[in-house]
Amino acid sequence: MEQLLLHNYIEIGTFKIYYYAICIVTGFLACAMFAIPLFKKRGFEKDLIMDLLIAVIPCSIVLARLWYVLMDIDEFMTDGAFDFLKAINIRTGGMAIHGGVCGGALGLFIVGKIKKIKFSALGDMGAALLPLGQGVGRLGNFFNQEVYGGVVPPDKAWFPYATFIEADGNYHVALCFHEMFFNLLLFALIYVFLFNYKGKRNAYAISAYFIGYGAIRAAMEPQRASQYNMGELILGMPTMFWLSLVVIAGGIAILTVNIVRDVKEKNYWWKTFFDAFKKKKEPETAEETGGKNDEK
Repeated sequence: MEQLLLHNYIEIGTFKIYYYAICIVTGFLACAMFAIPLFKKRGFEKDLIMDLLIAVIPCSIVLARLWYVLMDIDEFMTDGAFDFLKAINIRTGGMAIHGGVCGGALGLFIVGKIKKIKFSALGDMGAALLPLGQGVGRLGNFFNQEVYGGVVPPDKAWFPYATFIEADGNYHVALCFHEMFFNLLLFALIYVFLFNYKGKRNAYAISAYFIGYGAIRAAMEPQRASQYNMGELILGMPTMFWLSLVVIAGGIAILTVNIVRDVKEKNYWWKTFFDAFKKKKEPETAEETGGKNDEK
C-alpha cells in the first residue's frame, strides 16, 4: 500500500508556517463565517461577532496552551528549569481543547457582562460553532502526525481508518481524523437545531455540545497512543476519559433541568420543531376539491 507522507509546514525563505497554525486560524475564520447567518437568525447584531472574536480568540488560545503545559510540565523543562519560550511556541502543536473551551467561555462571559447579554444565550451560539473550529483544528494534528491511536495490522492499514506515522514507520489508527469527522457532524446537528429553534429557554445547545463532545472524547481517549494521554491513569483509564464523563453528566443535567422547566411552563416547543423541515403542501386546485375553492 502506498504510504501517506505529509510535510507539516510551508517554508518561505527561512521562515516556516506550520499547517497546524493554519488550521487553527482557518477554524476561527470558519466559525466567524457561519456565525453571520446564525447571529442574524437569533436576533443578534452582526457587530457582536467581532467583539466576541476579539475576546474569545486570545482567551481560548492562552488557556488551551496553559492547560496543555500544566498537564505535561516535564516536556517544558530544560536542564531542570522551566523553558518559557518553548511553552509559548504553539506553531508546532500542543493545545488542550478542554482548556480552549474554558478560555472561550471566559471570553463569552466578559463580552456578555459588557454588552449585558445573558451568558447562556451567548453560550448557545458558542456551542453551535465550537465543534466546527475543533474539527478543523484536529486536521492540524493530522498534518503534525500526532494524537494517533495504536498500531494496526496490515489488513487495516488503509485511510481513513489508519494513517502512516513516519516516526516509527507503522500505520496507526487515525484518531485525529476520526474526531474531526465526528466534530463536524456534531457541528452540523447543533447548528441546524439552533438555527431552527423557536423556544424561549437558552442552554439547549450547550447541553447538546456537552453530551455530544463528551461522548466523542470518551470514545477516543482510551484508543490514544500512551504518549498522548494527558494526566495520570485512573482505574486504568486516562484522566481525560473521566473528565469527558463528567462533561456528559453536566450536559444531561442541563438538558433535564431545561425540559422540566419547559414542561412546567407548558412550553412544548419540540412539538412544532420539525415543522420547519416539512415540505409545504401545495394549495389545492379547484379540480381536486370538487370546486369548493371557486369563488362564489
